[in-house]
Amino acid sequence: MSEFKIEFDRKKIEQFLSLLERKLDLNRYNKPVLSYRTDDDAVYYTVWEEEILERLGFNNVSGHDYKDPIFFCPDWVTGKDVEDDLDDIDDDDLFDDLDDL
Repeated sequence: MSEFKIEFDRKKIEQFLSLLERKLDLNRYNKPVLSYRTDDDAVYYTVWEEEILERLGFNNVSGHDYKDPIFFCPDWVTGKDVEDDLDDIDDDDLFDDLDDL
């Protein structure tokens, strides 16, 4: 089981929630913080108020409120960059496919 990571950037948190189609009102937070961890097929996460996390200690985050498929998460959550996907493609195979046309 991986450790929880913390994201402070409000725009990234909004992007994350939007892609997962999770309807959480970030306006009720003065400074929202996303804590999340991933495994092969899911992301586990909670949105906290920054002040509460500071009091508890960021390293003490161990639970989650939500679980969703990792498929819909942004790349910064999964740690997999779009460029990584392109690196897996063999250029020779691409040109071989063109020869078949």
